[in-house]
Amino acid sequence: MTLRPALPYPANLCYNGCEVNVMTKTEARAQAKALRKNLDLHAIGAAMTQQLFALPAWRQAGTVFCFVSMRDEPDTTAILQQALVSGKRLCVPRCLPGNDGRMELVEITSLNDLQPGRYGILEPCGGRTIAALAVSYTHLRAHETGAY
Repeated sequence: MTLRPALPYPANLCYNGCEVNVMTKTEARAQAKALRKNLDLHAIGAAMTQQLFALPAWRQAGTVFCFVSMRDEPDTTAILQQALVSGKRLCVPRCLPGNDGRMELVEITSLNDLQPGRYGILEPCGGRTIAALAVSYTHLRAHETGAY
């Protein structure tokens, strides 16, 4: 029997006539990690890339912000390469010192500008810092701290 910490809500909620099983953050992460093991992340990255390149917003963009994928994420290499080849300004995240999850945007001109940084994440070893917050498609602030 597994003991779980007391939740401030019932473990099974009823929402809109459907029972919803509520789990802890640790349980949700473990479940997501197990499901991700069965995914072909290269194929997902390729499909994501194909859809992105078909968008008018991609063709019109002068500046692109993209994360540099790790092995357990959809592959973004083709997006990074195409942005550079097509002359777009390419910005990628770099973790800032401390443990508060802050990042900065850094413009790179080559994938050779990337080296393993904190947590083994490829990030710019130099480059020009860009003063901006992440924005959504509707130009609303998405988040001003890291997502890792």
